[in-house]
Amino acid sequence: ALRRVFAAGAREAAPGEFTRRAVENGRLTLAQAEGVMAVIRARDDAALRAAADRLAGASGSALAAVSGELAALLADVEASIDFIEHDVPCAPRAEIAERIETLRESLVRAAGSAPPDEGALLVVLSGPPGAGKTSLFNALTGGTGLVSGTPGTTRDVREAALALGAVLVRLADAPGDAAWPPGPDADAASRGRSARDRADIVVHVRDGTRPGAPPAFDPARELFVLSKADLGSAKLPGRALRVSSVTGAGIPRLRARIALLVRRASAAGAAALSSRERDVAERAGKSLSAARAAVEGGVAEEFVALELREALDALGEATGPVTPEAILDRVFARFCIGK
Repeated sequence: ALRRVFAAGAREAAPGEFTRRAVENGRLTLAQAEGVMAVIRARDDAALRAAADRLAGASGSALAAVSGELAALLADVEASIDFIEHDVPCAPRAEIAERIETLRESLVRAAGSAPPDEGALLVVLSGPPGAGKTSLFNALTGGTGLVSGTPGTTRDVREAALALGAVLVRLADAPGDAAWPPGPDADAASRGRSARDRADIVVHVRDGTRPGAPPAFDPARELFVLSKADLGSAKLPGRALRVSSVTGAGIPRLRARIALLVRRASAAGAAALSSRERDVAERAGKSLSAARAAVEGGVAEEFVALELREALDALGEATGPVTPEAILDRVFARFCIGK
């Protein structure tokens, strides 16, 4: 049947062509198109639910709301420029600056969270040299990373996929974090800190026989683990999981706690912006900052409108463009000019 159809002049669709045509014809936004890919890449139920929300337009709703308010603000500013002879009421400059700042803050909040659907979440084992991170990494993943009693043996960040039931994460063994003099040890520690900063979830590992002061950590996205429980554990206040990479004691509980944090992170990030959307929000935010500075600096409305248009165009890359005709429609609708 396909051969007959192709012989009649049809062709196979290129990869992603149906989704691209849906975007080009206004049936899907770019954010929803990204949701299609997120559905394909989903590795567990939580990621699939988050991807379905993105496909339904949840992630773009925050930007769309800002875009709508920004278009209304731009209409007010442009009306004061083009139709001043019609006695169109113009908002005070202080009010315009306040509205701009409110929109900018909304973009900052929207861009502040990372989505859960850009591949598996990154879980990083972090801690000082000799804490037992590599042994724990091997125990969790079945790996064979080099384990040594000499602190600083791990020089590079090692990653492996870790299945936690229906949840899949990227587990990373980071070099020990310590203050070293300039050289290879300091470079390795820097790579470890960079991995920790990128992590979605951080597991702080300390040697249970001499843990030192407990780290300050956020229980919403971080865990505190005392290793080497088979060698005995020092008394330490606070919430800490005690594990042994040798006997396996505490490992099942640690896996369950990591899986719980991953599920919570996935659910909380269901409507988070993608990397492209965050870039759009950041560029729009910069233009809004420039617009507010222009308002407060007494610059003419034409230049304020120019910055607002730059912000609106940037948001249009994610929500769809707002044309000058649409702005005019808002002007006439709000002020009934031309009756």
